[in-house]
Amino acid sequence: MFLSSSLRSSACLRPAVSRPVMVQSQRWRCDTPLTRQQRIEKLLRDAFEPTHLEVIDFTDGAPNGKVMVTVVSDQFNALNKLAQHRWVNEVLAEEMKDLHALQVDTQRTKKPE
Repeated sequence: MFLSSSLRSSACLRPAVSRPVMVQSQRWRCDTPLTRQQRIEKLLRDAFEPTHLEVIDFTDGAPNGKVMVTVVSDQFNALNKLAQHRWVNEVLAEEMKDLHALQVDTQRTKKPE
């Protein structure tokens, strides 16, 4: 089975190589589905490149579950708290369709002057 375009469908593992160089011609192998927590972590890492990230799924992926995320990122330094939370909600819009509650904590890496 090969990589599908959807994050919901599978986790992708790089083929085993003897050296740490990724050759572009290699195909990625997908074996196991990503959990909701892993999907959210990937989306947040890709969007914010956080210095600290914590994702807790209180319901182990059950429908209408509750998830708490904490994101510390340089990209929040110029934004107020409301803008930070809106951005996180925008990034997680697709995942939020299956959630009852999303608790968001965002933090800047620098104090505002």
